[in-house]
Amino acid sequence: MRSRLVSKVNRLIEWRHEDGVLVATADNKTLSATLPSSALNAALADVAFAAPDHHGDADSLESQRTEPSFRFTDGGHYVPFENNYLFKAVLDLDGTAYSGRFPTLMRSRSAVVKSRLFTEALDDSLIPWYHYVPLSVRYTELYHVLAYFFGLAAVPAVARNQALAPLAPHDLDAVRRGVAHEEALCKVAGRGREWANACATRDGALVYVYLLVLEWARLCADDRESDAWNLVL
Repeated sequence: MRSRLVSKVNRLIEWRHEDGVLVATADNKTLSATLPSSALNAALADVAFAAPDHHGDADSLESQRTEPSFRFTDGGHYVPFENNYLFKAVLDLDGTAYSGRFPTLMRSRSAVVKSRLFTEALDDSLIPWYHYVPLSVRYTELYHVLAYFFGLAAVPAVARNQALAPLAPHDLDAVRRGVAHEEALCKVAGRGREWANACATRDGALVYVYLLVLEWARLCADDRESDAWNLVL
């Protein structure tokens, strides 16, 4: 998932790749535009690997080093975790397992954009678009989400500076009329923080583990259908 994201948001200018994006006007009407991917990335994204994944196989590691769209931070320096708190929104992705950063990020004052592969204990108490911003594992709506919350005012200037083909009039109109919805993003961040303080607690985690162990014991018991287990649970 993380490799896919890094590749998506670092497409080269020379590739002449374009992506569709929806922008919202002040009255929440949507307009579509087809823009160069490199211009969208320059305006909306700054994502890179801190270092190659040394846990993968040799072929995978070599691919990470040689793929043009796999960008790495200068010097391979890791970004301190607390730097996440400097931004209005943070992106959290599952990897080879569920992301252990999610509850911590939800306690911050940043809105969490979450792409998940795994079901977690507290999912039933979370409401997408209310407590956090959901993102599919294919990232097909990534630009739509970013454009809605942050706007696309910088894109035409970026495109011109990169000597790309002129944008179509319809696309220029969509970009010009698109507005940022940072106030809505702030509300999502606040509700997510309230959820984390109320639900993502140590006591809640202990209760969940206790019930999980009881259910596992019931499934392993020969008398699993007896009334005794109903009384325990």
